[in-house]
Amino acid sequence: MGLLFAAGTTLPLWSPNIVLPSQTWLSVALFAVLCTLNCLSIECWELRSSQNSLECIPHLVGWANSRITPIAAALLISALVPIFVIPRNAASTPLLLAIALSALFILLLNRSRHHLSRPALRVLVDVALLVAGLLALIIRA
Repeated sequence: MGLLFAAGTTLPLWSPNIVLPSQTWLSVALFAVLCTLNCLSIECWELRSSQNSLECIPHLVGWANSRITPIAAALLISALVPIFVIPRNAASTPLLLAIALSALFILLLNRSRHHLSRPALRVLVDVALLVAGLLALIIRA
């Protein structure tokens, strides 16, 4: 689901008339991972809170259930490293910062998941994407 959302939101970039630098495509790929992490986080948090049988758990959700924090940390690092490798005024820097911020927020939410309600977690994990996107727009302006 996260991959479909990322594909849909980046669809205008796929135009044959637009030539984007490779750094931007890296941002798009990391954004797809971020959207997938968002969906997986919600599924895992719902799983922990529900009374459903363990037999009904999709394989990917079962695998990710105990790995949300390391996945978010790996995404955070993957988004920050190119900022220091790519030239300073690269167009993808705000996007990478937004992805890193969202990954950090998801990491912190996952670590605090036992102290927050299920509806609060659902809203806050989506706010993580929204706030980071707004930050990217503000930085670019």
